Amino acid sequence: MGKGPTPGRPLPPPRLSTSFGGSHVQANGPHAQVTSGNGAIGYKNRHSADYSIANSATWTNSGLHGLANGTSGALAFTRVFEDDSDRSRDSEAQSYSDAVMENFHYSPKGYANSHFSGMADDPVRAVQSASGNDVSISTGEYAGASTHASAGTADKIPTLHGLYESLWRLGGGALPYSAVDVGVSPLYHGRRLLDAGEEEGFASIPKAKRFAARATAGSHVSSKGFQSSSSSGNGVIAFKANRPSAQLGTDWSLANSASYASSGLFGNADAFSRGDANTETIRQTMDASRGNDTEATSYSEANMVNTNYSPHGTANTHFFSTGRSPYSERPIDFSSGNDVSIASPYFSGGSAGAGAATSGTDPALHGVLQTLQSLGGGYIPVTAINVAAYPHEG
Repeated sequence: MGKGPTPGRPLPPPRLSTSFGGSHVQANGPHAQVTSGNGAIGYKNRHSADYSIANSATWTNSGLHGLANGTSGALAFTRVFEDDSDRSRDSEAQSYSDAVMENFHYSPKGYANSHFSGMADDPVRAVQSASGNDVSISTGEYAGASTHASAGTADKIPTLHGLYESLWRLGGGALPYSAVDVGVSPLYHGRRLLDAGEEEGFASIPKAKRFAARATAGSHVSSKGFQSSSSSGNGVIAFKANRPSAQLGTDWSLANSASYASSGLFGNADAFSRGDANTETIRQTMDASRGNDTEATSYSEANMVNTNYSPHGTANTHFFSTGRSPYSERPIDFSSGNDVSIASPYFSGGSAGAGAATSGTDPALHGVLQTLQSLGGGYIPVTAINVAAYPHEG
């Protein structure tokens, strides 16, 4: 018989990790084809780190006299059930994509949608990260969308990096090869954020505080006409590193969005992007007040109409960023952004980027910015039009 619990000692709260997804495809016509796929993984280690990764992709090609549509959705999360409170969710990542393409009477029409969200929330562990990117593309020949989302919590920053890179070898989080993957960026190895002397644990974080990192974004494109095309993409990441002394702790929120639309002759094109990322410290006091550390929002929209040889173009961009630290040990508050909108007789497009951070030192602030891409988000997928994405030079 197995050894039972020690008398007088309470059982630890139950823990679990769950992942699931689903795909649906439909094709009509002699040349119609569609693929759809998902990848999700949830990993929980009660001693060191939790991580959730979700990917989805959809691609359609109706051909002549055809109709094709597909839908994908994936969800992965880890959770701790506390005895004296409601459910406490440590990490969650979800993604959704769908695409429709039809070509009847030599008049192609298509649209694509993508959305992702990630959340990391842990009252004890010192590092939380949530990120993702997506892209939606629609042309006169095909339509497709892809999203990637991830979220994780860890005791140490090197543990968070190593776990993210190792999860792909555990059989989840990656899309099937048969599914088109138009948006998920490859992994990049960034510089180390902390040196060996700064990799100590964070066991003494007060339980009166709760730390969270959140990232959400979505894209929508619509195209009609044999020469029209449009694309839209987002890249978002929120990164929080907490330490009681907070001398070198740094929080970063980064959001980028881009849209492009070309109507062609007798065509319509539309594009929409949105981004949001924030880190916050939820103070569990009597008034339940919350303090936002960093927040970044990016938005872009482009419309193009070419009817009766009379082109029209509209482009809108917007960004917002703020950095505000509740810690007296973090003297640096930082926020920045840039955007551009372009309209011509042939295309219209816009791109916006925003970033916000709080930090204890300038070197830590620079180091975190170079590290964020290795955690899987914050940059627009290379297949989306990117006319002015922050923080690239030029």
